[in-house]
Amino acid sequence: MALLRDVCGRVTRLGVAILLRDISPGGFAVESTIPFSRGMTHQFEFVSREHGRITITATTVHCGRARTPGGLAPLYVAGFSFVETDATRGAIDAFVNGLLQTAGSPVAVR
Repeated sequence: MALLRDVCGRVTRLGVAILLRDISPGGFAVESTIPFSRGMTHQFEFVSREHGRITITATTVHCGRARTPGGLAPLYVAGFSFVETDATRGAIDAFVNGLLQTAGSPVAVR
């Protein structure tokens, strides 16, 4: 999805940059130079010029090594499920729905 290139992301505690590949009301997928262990919880920060900044807590659902041409650093694709509370649900929904609307996808309002 070309739109998601406008979103910068990082794993806050590790300071590792990530590329947001996909996002939905339940979670998101990223590309990273580091693997993520299934079941581990991490805090992420995403910044979009159009939709602002959000810090999200999410749990790893899956992670696998992506194919990369020889000589390039390993690349991993990981999927995460949002860890939501009553206090964060509205902010997550607003950020996700804003990205989906901009991408022309159906808006997934809960």
